[in-house]
Amino acid sequence: MSNTRKAEPGSPPRQERYASAYERGLLGNLLAKRIEHLTPEQRAPLIFLQWLSWRPAAFTEARKAIGSDELDRLCLDPGFLPADLLQAVTDYRAAWIASRPPVVQTTIGKRIAAAIAFAQDTKSVCYLEGMPRIGKSFAAKEICERSAGLVRYVQTPASNDEFSWVRAFALALGVSASLKMKVVEIRARVEETLQAGGIGIVLDEAHYCFDSYLRSTSLPMRINWLNCALVNYGVPLILISTDQFQKAIARVEKSTSWTSAQLTGRITYKERLPDKLPMSDLISVARAIFPEGDVRAWRALGAYADMSKNHLSAISALAIRARWLAGRQGRAEATPDDLRHALRESISPVALRGVAYSPPAARGHVASAPRHRRGIHADRRTENFY
Repeated sequence: MSNTRKAEPGSPPRQERYASAYERGLLGNLLAKRIEHLTPEQRAPLIFLQWLSWRPAAFTEARKAIGSDELDRLCLDPGFLPADLLQAVTDYRAAWIASRPPVVQTTIGKRIAAAIAFAQDTKSVCYLEGMPRIGKSFAAKEICERSAGLVRYVQTPASNDEFSWVRAFALALGVSASLKMKVVEIRARVEETLQAGGIGIVLDEAHYCFDSYLRSTSLPMRINWLNCALVNYGVPLILISTDQFQKAIARVEKSTSWTSAQLTGRITYKERLPDKLPMSDLISVARAIFPEGDVRAWRALGAYADMSKNHLSAISALAIRARWLAGRQGRAEATPDDLRHALRESISPVALRGVAYSPPAARGHVASAPRHRRGIHADRRTENFY
């Protein structure tokens, strides 16, 4: 098969020979050839179509709503850009974004959204650091989703090999990532897609950019690639990590000849995210995760999350447990009583910040213990829920 540039005049545009090797969709590197000379306003709707094409049902719905069977051609044919069709796609994209279901935007989510907007507007690098389990990844994924393809979420692979690294970008961008392809082939397509402009990257768990095995001659190849292939070409890049990122930098500098200025000198904006969410955010999240509850249940979930090391994950875990308990009793929907049961039996010392735990069976003796040793049952925000 031929690609767009080699197709005969008048023939429909076709994709490269690896297009069928993975889930079908318009290839990002072919779109890059199409949009590299377009304005940002013209790029956005085409990037949206390419991103949407990897969701077959959604792409079919877009065809019906827009009333055109030439969306593929619009994305692949450099000589086809009718103003009326482009405007129709632009309008559909705006309507699609507006139709997204509302989600709880926490303090963490607002700060991540602001950093992503800054990186997009300035085409720069941002670094966000925060504690685990405070909702960084969830917020980043949601913001990328609502960008309609302009920002792609990449989960950094924990492995050290280059293939899994470039393949993670390829899957996010919608380029060929067949297991039969060579690393250099996938990497070239990824670079071509990003360097054409219009797409930003949110790189989560960024501390995995550093190899776990170091030698004195080792260099952080993933970091060097980000600098040379993305940052130097003005690709918006947002790095999200815990404090392990800074620890990894110190470890690499101590073990090798690499200096952190090669990375930190390119970071335009750095922010330390709050270690905890305010109670109002926790209650809002609890209400979204466990809508079957009531005000007392949501407050109890928020209080438990506030004291737990797992933070937001603690709310999700208890909601899952409550629904499982309801299912065991043949009920399709959980109740506050199920949540109360889950709280009583599932509170673990591991989930608490150095607070002694009093098992439910010993609750009758809790009151006699000093308050700092009574465990979660002594907290007024949860004890009344029991």
